[in-house]
Amino acid sequence: MGNHQDGHEPNRSTRRVKKRRRPWFIRYVDHKINERRTKRQGESATEKAERRTANATWFIGFFTVVVTIVGTLQFCALQKTNIIAESSERAWIAPLSLVLDPDHPPMIGQPLRVNLLYENVGKGPALNIAHKFNQPGFFEPPPPGLPWQNMRFGVNTTCDGVITAAGGPVVFPSGHYAIQYEIGLPKGYVTDAMIRGAATAPETLRKPVLFVQGCFAYETVGQRRISAYCFFLFPQWDIPIAKWNFRNCTDGNEAD
Repeated sequence: MGNHQDGHEPNRSTRRVKKRRRPWFIRYVDHKINERRTKRQGESATEKAERRTANATWFIGFFTVVVTIVGTLQFCALQKTNIIAESSERAWIAPLSLVLDPDHPPMIGQPLRVNLLYENVGKGPALNIAHKFNQPGFFEPPPPGLPWQNMRFGVNTTCDGVITAAGGPVVFPSGHYAIQYEIGLPKGYVTDAMIRGAATAPETLRKPVLFVQGCFAYETVGQRRISAYCFFLFPQWDIPIAKWNFRNCTDGNEAD
């Protein structure tokens, strides 16, 4: 019939099917593999030995780098574990407060007798404790109206060179301890008006602020540690000096 004059089936597609090309990177890898195979086929025995030696050297170098990295990571992990273990077992000496000795109230021409209260707030005992304090410093009071919190008493260097005391005291956790010592004062610092709580200007405006810096050195889990403190005597002119309080300085306190 007329529909079959050309000899072709009516539903058969006459389009050419294009061959799919592989991605460029696969073709590149194949090319390099073939290139390397061809090169090796023409190698002499000496060249083969040199190539194998170079490959072995590269592998050994790479393996050495991997071992070094793994060893470093293991060392860091071990150090971190040791630090965590030490922190959970060590002692921590905490200076709590400095107070005037109620049994020896301030007197004119006499040093101040004080009690330093401290505690071990850690988990293990603090060994061979040594304590040192500097003779008091004196600081100009802030102008009227300015907060005392802004006062800075300077760097606390008391811990410099302090060593632990061989055979010294041992302080166990959760116990309360005290050290008593005397603070020397310049002549005329304590007055009769201060003892009675009746000081007035200009004394109340000009009297330097007394501050004390000190340091504990001790041993715990095989390490030397320090705790430095700073307290200042807060003036309360309307009450007797025997009832004044020491307060923590905003600087000069540190521990390791």
